[in-house]
Formats: sequence, structure tokens, C-alpha cells
Amino acid sequence: MPSTPDLLGVPPELFERIAQFAHDSDLLALRLTSKDAASKVLRTFTETQFSHRHILFTEEQNLSTAIEVAKHPVFGPALNILWLYVDEVKLETDPDFPKFYNKQRALMESGRDLHLLTVLFAHLRRHGVHPDIRIFPDAFEVSSKLPVSSDYKTPHFGIGVWSLLEPPEPDDHRPFLKIIEALSLSLLKPSALIVSEETCNVMINHLTDQHLTHMAEALRRVKTLQLSTVSFPNVLSSEQVEKFCSLLSNELDLTDLLLRVEKMGIPIMFDEVFAPRSDDEFLVEELFKKQFTSLKTLQLDGARFEGCALVDFIHRHPAIHTLELDRIFPFSGVDPDDKLSKKDFDALLQQLTTVVEISVSNTYPWGLSSPTY
Repeated sequence: MPSTPDLLGVPPELFERIAQFAHDSDLLALRLTSKDAASKVLRTFTETQFSHRHILFTEEQNLSTAIEVAKHPVFGPALNILWLYVDEVKLETDPDFPKFYNKQRALMESGRDLHLLTVLFAHLRRHGVHPDIRIFPDAFEVSSKLPVSSDYKTPHFGIGVWSLLEPPEPDDHRPFLKIIEALSLSLLKPSALIVSEETCNVMINHLTDQHLTHMAEALRRVKTLQLSTVSFPNVLSSEQVEKFCSLLSNELDLTDLLLRVEKMGIPIMFDEVFAPRSDDEFLVEELFKKQFTSLKTLQLDGARFEGCALVDFIHRHPAIHTLELDRIFPFSGVDPDDKLSKKDFDALLQQLTTVVEISVSNTYPWGLSSPTY
């Protein structure tokens, strides 16, 4: 009877290759078969299980577990991506909710959440890790990689997002601002700070002087700031932005917040820039004067602009592959009230050879829509 092949006898490179295709549960079981097996799959196991981690900032056990991973001599240095979720529990008449609410408020008001996150970031800094940090004002889908307290049942995740977006109370303990403060206190240098649109808008509108100071200090150490779907002028018209600008530079220019950050040596990454119609007649020309990094999508809605300025802006941003124009009023540059003919505007669009997809719709008097170029 032929002997059973010994999997551990195969070359290490082949063994590791096999392990890469193993299911998580099989990989865990394989590590328990022997010290030799555990040693051979250590790198694969570490990369698959600990390269990224989802953390619920408003739950103490989740933060404590993340700290145990971060301070581990092998698993900690592998943490490259941190997804930080803020899910505040609101007070409901359901008998279960007061317990959840009181437990979470006690954590937030005591400042222990800030302490735990600062400790987590400090461990990563000691390991020399420069993680991508992504902040979201909502909950996550529970998976096997996410140890979640038994006090928090899965259906309850996501119910408390409303409290993040409400005006702050006098004793406000806004979680995402504590995340920025923890970055400042820990001296961690993230490779990227990625902020969702909702978080960005609240962050700008509800910052105190103390939060602004922490944010300015934290951003000085961030290599890349990515604001997903940034809306103009909502982000740029706030008085808080003016205060923030004054911390970053002696020169004050309200339309220059993000450019100030980039002048600090922080490349600004955008998924998308959306310039909507606004009550204060925001001029798209102000946007066209800026220089952004890796801008991929430009969306203009109800905007008036000089046609050649759009072409020049896109030529300076070769990474733009999608241009969406809706209810626009492009003019010739000689007379702002003299709208370009469709023929002349089409001729300008033909110069945008680097753009993969261009859509123009609802543009009077050219008709309600035109096909995608």
C-alpha cells in the first residue's frame, strides 16, 4: 500500500503557494497541526488575517481586541489598513436599547475611547507602521474577522448614524473628532487618511479650536489625504474652514483649504469632485485654478464656466477619465452671457483625448440630453 504523501515535505515555496489558496478556516486548522506547519504558513496567515482590520470605535471590546493585535510583535507590523467605523446607538423605547446607549455613552464621555485608540496608534508607530486610515460614520458588516461584543447584536449596527450628523451638544464627544485627536497625540504617521463625504462635512462644520489644532498637527504627518466625493462649495464656505486655514498658513484664502494642505507636502487624493449649483453663485473658475492630485472624476451640475478653462483644467489633470456635465452654461470667454454653440463646445470636448467617458445632459438650448462621447 503506497504511503500517504507528506504535505510538509514539499518545498517551502510550494507549501506557501498552496496555503494562499486555503480557506481561512483551513488555514487556521493547518497552523494547529504542527509547529513546522505553523512556521511555514506564518507569513500567509499574517497577511490574510491581519493586513487590514475593521474597528468599531464606539465599542470598547472591539478597540481592546485591536490593541492586542497591534502590540503583537508579528501581527502588529502587518496592519496596513484600518477601517474605523463610528456607530452611535440612539435611545429607543425598545428595552434593550437603554443598556446599549448607556454603555456607549459611558465609554465616550469617560474619554476611554480616545485613550484606547491613542494606545492602538502608538503601538503601530512603535512598529514603524504607516497605515491607511479610513473613517466612516456608519457601521460595518460583521464578518468572522471582526470580534464583536455579545452586547451588540448584528441588527443594531447602523441604527445610530443620525447622532453623528446632528448639531453638537455642549458636552459633545463626537467620535470622529477623537480619531483625529488620537492621531495627533500618538504621533502616528499614516500613509493615507481617507475620509468619507459625510464625515468631512461634519468635521468642517463642527470643529472647535482644540479639534482644529489636533487636526492640523495630524495632517502634517499624513502622506496622502483622500476625501471621497468632495462637494464644492459646501466644504469651502464654512467659517470653520477659515479658522483651519489660519492654522495651516499665515496667508488666508477661503477657497484654498485643500491646497494649503497640499502645500504642507500632503498630496490630496480625490475620487471625485462635484461642483453643484449654489445660492452664492460659486464660480467654477475658482475650482479650475486649483491643482489636485489623481483626480479621476469631474462632475459639474448647473455650472457656468469658460469653455477653454475646462479644457485647460483637464489637460493639467491627465488622471481624469470621467467627465459628467449636467445643466451647464459654457461661454466663450469674451462675453459671459454668450453661450457657446453646441458645435463649438463639441470641438472643445474633442481636445480632451485623455478622458475616457464624457456625458453631457440637460443643457439648454442644445436639447435635454446628448449621447455619451
